[in-house]
Amino acid sequence: MKKSGTYTEEKIPKLRKILIENVERGLFYTQMDGLVEIDVTKALTILKKHEKKTGEKLSFTGWIVKCVSQAV
Repeated sequence: MKKSGTYTEEKIPKLRKILIENVERGLFYTQMDGLVEIDVTKALTILKKHEKKTGEKLSFTGWIVKCVSQAV
């Protein structure tokens, strides 16, 4: 740390430098937001049938992640 006039100069921690670099990189990319509406009635019915049959409750979010990962 070094004093220079009325302010002090300090070294920026490594993690903060990484955060700054990522924020700066983000300024050059366009972000796209989207909204998709899907009828999940059939999927919820299947998950409920599975729960009644086995007693095992499956996570809807987990099921969505599984489907997306298989599709990609």
